[in-house]
Amino acid sequence: MKTESAAKITNKLFKRKSFSLERKIKLVGTVFLLPWIFGMINFFIIPIARAFWWSFCDVRIVVNGVETTFKGWENFDYILFKDPNYIRNIVSNLQDLALSIIIIIVFSMFVAVLLNQKFRGRSLVRSLFFLPVIVSSGIIIKVLKEDAFLSVVSKSKETHIFQTDAVQSVLYSLGIQGGIVDSFTGFASQIFDLTWQSGLQIILFLAALQAIPDSYMEVCDIEGASKWERFWTVTFPVVAPTTFIVFVYTVIASFTDVRNVVMSNILGLFNNMHLGTAVASAVFYFLLIVLLLGIIYQLTKKKVFID
Repeated sequence: MKTESAAKITNKLFKRKSFSLERKIKLVGTVFLLPWIFGMINFFIIPIARAFWWSFCDVRIVVNGVETTFKGWENFDYILFKDPNYIRNIVSNLQDLALSIIIIIVFSMFVAVLLNQKFRGRSLVRSLFFLPVIVSSGIIIKVLKEDAFLSVVSKSKETHIFQTDAVQSVLYSLGIQGGIVDSFTGFASQIFDLTWQSGLQIILFLAALQAIPDSYMEVCDIEGASKWERFWTVTFPVVAPTTFIVFVYTVIASFTDVRNVVMSNILGLFNNMHLGTAVASAVFYFLLIVLLLGIIYQLTKKKVFID
């Protein structure tokens, strides 16, 4: 009797029916999400809100922290209409990164398709391509690019591992226009950089390829489809959502790389203690990236995402 009464009391207190399996799963999921929610609020939402406020202020570092004086649109007016380099740097950055992003995505998919095949040493090769993700450090890149492989070049030129002076001379001797030669040799000299930036994209594509059901390929074999037809009719449509994710990641990673001209300019303003102008430049650049991704999403969502 005592046992039964205790069970009844327990049921009344905890309402066993309300704690169904589904509710327990939701509760556990919420508990696991709490660290992410805390981090999202403290390390993302609050800093962004503060950055938006600082972009309208004159920001000074004082003994007690940061002092702000509201200035309105003066910071944005300066970077958009008075600074002769800011808009020009953004346009130049867009032109430089557009082709680089396409090359990274195409190269990543190509390598992922190769790594999805069965061959000896496949695990080792996969590890080598994932190596840049593990050691993606600016210091390591600097050592690899400047100390380990290169001799000293003039300060006016950007430093790359693969120098293309000989190729450039041959192309000029063939009578090819200077703009075409410069574009070709410019991207050829960045082969190492583009390859180094493709590690995570290759892994994402490889995971998407391995998720394709074997039955799809069996149907292709029955229909007698070639490998080219198999890729465009099965592989590419199935990995299209992953392609969009890879594209978004590549755009953000490329646009926020400290080595591009816009980010270098923003960091220079911070170092020179022009904090209000630097924050306004960063906020405008952030909004431009969000707008660009939003436009691309609207243009591709019907074709990319599979219901």
